Amino acid sequence: RKFQIREIDTTRVKGKVQPVTVYEIFDVDASEIREKKQATREPLEQGIQHLNALEFQPALACFETCLSVFPQDVIAKQYMGRVNYMNKYFHSHEANLILRQFKNNLQELMRREFEPFECHIPARLSLVNQEEGHESQIINLSKIGMLIETQWLLDLYMTIVIEVAFVEFDVDNDQPVNILGRVVRKTGVDETSPVKNYGVEFIQVSPKDKETLYQVLKQLELNQ
Repeated sequence: RKFQIREIDTTRVKGKVQPVTVYEIFDVDASEIREKKQATREPLEQGIQHLNALEFQPALACFETCLSVFPQDVIAKQYMGRVNYMNKYFHSHEANLILRQFKNNLQELMRREFEPFECHIPARLSLVNQEEGHESQIINLSKIGMLIETQWLLDLYMTIVIEVAFVEFDVDNDQPVNILGRVVRKTGVDETSPVKNYGVEFIQVSPKDKETLYQVLKQLELNQ
């Protein structure tokens, strides 16, 4: 039997040198969803190829085509967010030098610039302009986001404020860091489970807090 599949990512697997392609099997989706995924499979895969080659504008055009046909496509939305972030991140002269150095090697670039590091750092989550907070824990951290463990039930694409005091790290800033983030991923979230994991991307970090964050990441890297 032939399955209906589409390429959605590449990842590195322990013990393998070359990245492994990840596919989604969508046979079990509703017929309308299957038709849309089939119709957008080619531009989605082309967009991923352009992104892997660090060709941001062609990649953006491909993902926009996907979303014009299938606006609810979570995969295309995530890639749009990744492209937009990288486009903004790599706008300086120094960043462009990095791009040229890693041309056609997105995986190595992502590993170097955005690699997450395991940690166990207490954090306080709240909604924007609300004082009520929820005690949580950061279980991995990178330059562009974090994985959070919390008992608070969050919705996908919810905007939250993360307050973190890096008291166990040697940093210049002794004040809590405040990060504006967006929930972009749910990991094994079950409403009946007391603890839930969410991937959060950073929307806004002040220059001072960003410098503190980078100091923490450098120490986490040394301790890995």
